[in-house]
Amino acid sequence: MITRTTSLLSTAIVATCLIAAPAASAHAGDVEGRNEALKRAFTSVGAAASEHVVQLKSSRGSSIGYAVAVKGEGGATVFVTALSTVAKADGLRLAPKGGGTFDAKVLKRDEDLALALLAAVDDPEIDPIELGTVASIEPGAWLISVGNADIPVAVGVLSAKGREVLKSERQANLGIFGLFGGGDNKGPQRHYDAVLQHDSPITKEIFGSAVVGEDGKLVGINVDNVYRGSSYAIGVERVRALIDGVEPPKPAKRPARIERPAPRETEKPAEPKGNRPFLGIAIEERAEANGDVSFICDSIVAGGPAAKLGIKKGDRILSVEGKTYGSLEELGAVIGGKKPGDVLKMKVEREGFTRDFEITLGRR
Repeated sequence: MITRTTSLLSTAIVATCLIAAPAASAHAGDVEGRNEALKRAFTSVGAAASEHVVQLKSSRGSSIGYAVAVKGEGGATVFVTALSTVAKADGLRLAPKGGGTFDAKVLKRDEDLALALLAAVDDPEIDPIELGTVASIEPGAWLISVGNADIPVAVGVLSAKGREVLKSERQANLGIFGLFGGGDNKGPQRHYDAVLQHDSPITKEIFGSAVVGEDGKLVGINVDNVYRGSSYAIGVERVRALIDGVEPPKPAKRPARIERPAPRETEKPAEPKGNRPFLGIAIEERAEANGDVSFICDSIVAGGPAAKLGIKKGDRILSVEGKTYGSLEELGAVIGGKKPGDVLKMKVEREGFTRDFEITLGRR
């Protein structure tokens, strides 16, 4: 278990929630009460961040999620959202906090990142949000999910970062006493290379919302909620990767025409080909009693590059490329900096014995 200290503000908020919560805190009503109390506590953070968030609407006017204003190539403002929110949309509109709607179009869809990049047809005059870093937050930190209103849509605690999520093969019904939030949960329905996992109670209607730290800076974008207490966000470094190399069109300086429907896209942008390295290991970061960090192979993808060479679940990673690392983010950056086909050198320990591997990375 990784134990982290929190700020005085966080400690005060926890104390308030514990005092207010009745003993039977497992009931859904108590969970909602905790969330409402936390949302009120972080209203000032939510109000500031919501200036940079728009509600995402379909051409029929129904809400399908949120998108966050970020600075694109050349300094123009673009909007990032969860890929799932635009997967079936035939026309998109952006609804800022101040009112009105603006037609939008998809600039880029990235299946690997689970994100999409949008541009407004007209200029909504929304300033981009300030980007933070995943390195600035640690497990135990408060994460505030923000829509286009002053009060946050949800607040929770970061439980893991840089976590690889494997697609579940589970078919059984897990709705035991409502513990997992519903009766048809089948686990993650897709693979994620690395996510921020937090316990904010988000739903698909608020996918694409901004995830900010207590300083109000963007650290991620909400993309999924698998079980109650297990929400996933894509870290801000991957948001930067989505923006990189995209040249958005310059928006026209004319008023939004909210009375006409958004034009249908006649052509879908070409889907990017997967060109990311694939190791096939879900790595868990553990804090040791002496303060050091160790990395454990939590699960191995059958038939993946690591599995083919005999790496097993429970193996302890001693070094990668001849070096040791202080965090999962540092280790992930080294692996992520490789290309498919590159050879990754890894030393692992199993049952007191060490072994060196040279793993040829696959393609995702």
